[in-house]
Amino acid sequence: MKIIMFGGAAAALATGAYFHGPLKGGETYNRKPFEVYRAVESSPLPSLFSKMVYNQRGGTVTRGGEPEKSMIWYFHANGKQVAKYTVNLSPAGADKTRVTTSFTMSDDAESALGKGIAISGADQYRVVGRVSMDEQIDSRLDKRPFDYSKVSDAMSAYVLTNMNKIQGEALKSMDEAAESFKKMDEQRDYQRAQAENRKYRPGEPMVR
Repeated sequence: MKIIMFGGAAAALATGAYFHGPLKGGETYNRKPFEVYRAVESSPLPSLFSKMVYNQRGGTVTRGGEPEKSMIWYFHANGKQVAKYTVNLSPAGADKTRVTTSFTMSDDAESALGKGIAISGADQYRVVGRVSMDEQIDSRLDKRPFDYSKVSDAMSAYVLTNMNKIQGEALKSMDEAAESFKKMDEQRDYQRAQAENRKYRPGEPMVR
């Protein structure tokens, strides 16, 4: 049974948050702490986020926490810890458990996860990671299917609220690509000229 519930992307935009969903502000379940802990502990990574994690070079996950009190996932890429997802549990009355979560990016995330296309790798990781992990926990505790629309809603909300930043990054990427192509063309022209010059021996007239 939910105690706090947010709406879809429109609600996320209205509050200025992309990470909408019940676990953003905490939720109480009519289940004992040890039951909740067992469900959380056995939760696999959501499929979409799992691909994002393991597609990174050196993408790995380690876990920690305190039995029946907390569970922590540490995410790594390119030899660095890039993020940490924490689930905290606390008793909330007879046979009830309060669940709160957090998703924290490390200082190394930007360099380890790269630029991405228009949206930085770290921003994508943060948005998809937070929402999908929360939804994975909430759906398992509610015994319902994973709601993929929550991830797409969160990404839509992020894009809409960061449009100027994204457009700026896209233009910057296009400029960098154009400059790279220009240098490649100049290098090819130089190599062709060098190859042409090598056709002629020193002292021989150039007959056309």
